[in-house]
Amino acid sequence: MRKRSGFTLIELLVVIAIIAVLIALLLPAVQAAREAARRAQCVNNLKQLALAAHNYESANGSFPSNLYLHQNYSSATYTWNNSSWLVFMLPQMEQQALVNAVNFSIMWGPNAGGNWPASVRGQQNSTVRLTVLNALLCPSDPSPPIDTKNADEIGTNNSAAGTSYVANLGDNCLQCGFFQPGVQTFCAATGYYCRGNQLADASTNTPGVPGQTTGSGII
Repeated sequence: MRKRSGFTLIELLVVIAIIAVLIALLLPAVQAAREAARRAQCVNNLKQLALAAHNYESANGSFPSNLYLHQNYSSATYTWNNSSWLVFMLPQMEQQALVNAVNFSIMWGPNAGGNWPASVRGQQNSTVRLTVLNALLCPSDPSPPIDTKNADEIGTNNSAAGTSYVANLGDNCLQCGFFQPGVQTFCAATGYYCRGNQLADASTNTPGVPGQTTGSGII
């Protein structure tokens, strides 16, 4: 009978050690490749947002305002609505159905802060508020896509979808102190207008479309 040969225990341990070393060398390369892919996706998201902003500017004559001022803003109640520049650009991001679901006459949550009357508070916009858009999330961002760390009329106990990207407020001055609603105030120190009129003109009928007395929107 011919004797069958096999691996000794030492040979097996050597093979396992070699495999472990190869895996240890390969793992950082795999992680680096994945991070490069995530970084590329982030850059692509930014390019798409920039393209959407320029398409908005072509259609409306200015970039989207940073914040939509509710119709009540024209009175002494000083009310605004936290639908942001991202909401205004939804049509340019192929999300027309989503923006059609927004009720701009209602706030984004039930919080009673900011002198918001009960008639404009509620959860009517919660479906839109909780919609997560992957185009607004960087894959490298560890933040949860939905959280309760929201301010203003949404309230800290109410969930909302977030984003990894922010925009510059625009060409306005934040150092003018209190300003009268609907009145354009020029800040001589900086040569810019105050933020109230830059955000959105409450006298316009189209939500988020700046009027003649507003600034040029986000940059």
